[in-house]
Amino acid sequence: MAAIKILGTNIKKQTGFTAMNRLQKKTIAARTLGCKVNAYDTEATLSMFAAAGYTIVDFERGADVYIVNTCTVTAVSDRKSRQAIRRTARTANASNSIVVVMGCYSKNNADEVRDIEGVNIVIGMDERDKIVELVENYAGNTDTLAYISKDGRFLSQLISFSGTRASIKVQDGCDNYCAYCIIPHVRGCSTSRSPIEIVKEVQNLADHGCKEIVLTGISLDSYRFDDTVLSDIIRKVTVIDGVRRIRISSINPNGVTPALLAAFKDVPKLCPHVHLSLQSGCDKTLRAMNRHYTTEEYRRAVTSLRTVHPDMAVTTDIIVGFPGETDIDFEESLAFAKSIGFAAIHTFPFSPRKGTAAAEMPGKVKDSLKTKRVQEMLTLAERLKIDFINLNIGKTFPVLYEKQLKTGNYVGYTPNYLEVYLESDINLQYQILDTRIIGYSHASPPCKGIICQSNDIEKK
Repeated sequence: MAAIKILGTNIKKQTGFTAMNRLQKKTIAARTLGCKVNAYDTEATLSMFAAAGYTIVDFERGADVYIVNTCTVTAVSDRKSRQAIRRTARTANASNSIVVVMGCYSKNNADEVRDIEGVNIVIGMDERDKIVELVENYAGNTDTLAYISKDGRFLSQLISFSGTRASIKVQDGCDNYCAYCIIPHVRGCSTSRSPIEIVKEVQNLADHGCKEIVLTGISLDSYRFDDTVLSDIIRKVTVIDGVRRIRISSINPNGVTPALLAAFKDVPKLCPHVHLSLQSGCDKTLRAMNRHYTTEEYRRAVTSLRTVHPDMAVTTDIIVGFPGETDIDFEESLAFAKSIGFAAIHTFPFSPRKGTAAAEMPGKVKDSLKTKRVQEMLTLAERLKIDFINLNIGKTFPVLYEKQLKTGNYVGYTPNYLEVYLESDINLQYQILDTRIIGYSHASPPCKGIICQSNDIEKK
């Protein structure tokens, strides 16, 4: 298959094809792998196509253009990205559709993606503003275009919206360079979005019925635009009419500043839920990872959060099997996680990323041992999850109900991000109701989970 590879150049001068066969049927579908930032990037991309006259359709329905937004945070992410690309290419081939691959995996592995049969256009993250032009100029071409720029920049685009909750990307990139992480190499240095643009987008979402805003970024606590920091953005967003809730996505322990703690105390709309990245509960491993805190500093951050809000849910990520991690190191990490009492733990085995410091470190841990340690951490995570639920049984929370299940139950979330189920003959979608948590069921869905009751239903 012939290929054209263009790296960070002007597409109008380099594409080598014309727009003679522009698409007549304009339908587009997208699939996203990875984090909330990726999900936002997909929504922003689809909004651009919608503005250009395209109809957004379900992936399974079939489309004229398919987008796969990829992830490269682990080897498993790479594999899932490749699988998704190949499945999409096979589907698209049957209908002569265009396949666009974007995101972190495509930027880090542009040549690999370009060589997958059926892929038409390959871009990174920073080229999203050119994607509609690339697609429309590409129609009828037989080559694969790779357009990957080297310089990171923040793209601001208003997203379309349908639902109760929307993630807003306010920051991108990272300056931390943790030993295991490829993301700074892919997304570049930390960049932050203008407060004016953030407020404009949130206002637009609120005007269209969005009740909950999630502020997200690759290194969210690194947000800084002139003298404006994350806590300032929270306070700017909270005054917007229609916004009922604000959440923040993952932050680092040193992001728990006095200003952020004050926001949790003073801003009623700010939900008491923080995903506080840990990665290891062993100080030796943290140093090897180039994490910029100790377990004691992490504990102080958690204590501060729970002091300002007693219902605070703290969730985290933990890597097991990092190079040099001994049985004693792992047991230390396990014990620390238990002592913190997380509401949820996302755990995964260390995965070497080419180009990172950890990829060259000695002391590789056997895959079988990593698998064993993951299972031990997952077992602890499940126990801690139940403990946290039990702490909340009997309490009443304002629950935002997002959708109705096929069984008739409605599913919603408390401010501290407990997913709850409530039976009702009345339509509860998009409503916030005071709801009392009465128990937890281990049965199969739809009954598995937190069961509630609400006297507010009777008032309607």
